[in-house]
Amino acid sequence: MTTPSIPANKYTNSSLIFHVDYLKATFNDFARTNLYKVEFIFDKATVVPEFLKLELLAKSVNMPDFNIGTKEIKRMGQRLYLPATQNYGDIQMVFVCDDNYTQKKMLHNWLFQLVYNTDENTFPTSSNFGKFVTRILQLDNKFNIIFGIEFGFCWPTSLGELQLSQESDAQISEFPVTFKFSTYKVMDIT
Repeated sequence: MTTPSIPANKYTNSSLIFHVDYLKATFNDFARTNLYKVEFIFDKATVVPEFLKLELLAKSVNMPDFNIGTKEIKRMGQRLYLPATQNYGDIQMVFVCDDNYTQKKMLHNWLFQLVYNTDENTFPTSSNFGKFVTRILQLDNKFNIIFGIEFGFCWPTSLGELQLSQESDAQISEFPVTFKFSTYKVMDIT
């Protein structure tokens, strides 16, 4: 690929070149539509009886924030702040409903099963939670996985409202869901 010539302007001799055509040609496929998929993997069919691995259509996914907590250490009259903890926010997703509200029903049942097991008339313990893994996978324009994060022991904590309306505009039903997780791992994509 040849680099396009840079149009002459007052910034031509600058070390910072911000011409849009130059950037597009240089980075080729850098700016593109975000493509991703969300996978839910369960190790026990009793949690969500219909599925062991599930891919849902998500309108949007907000990756959790990540920050480092600090610990203050006093030493010889000085205060030092050192990195101490890794803190993650929640995962936020907005799901699109199909005609039968399959996504809403499945997530509602999953959320309900976390709190109370109607089949056994018991409340869950860590042994019957099973392992819930959620993978958020970034895809390239050929649908190959280029980046992925795996969230271990991931479960829904909040199922947002679903607005039903009889307006004349045909709108797709969608609802937000919040997830908590225990482990965060960047996947090795080779």
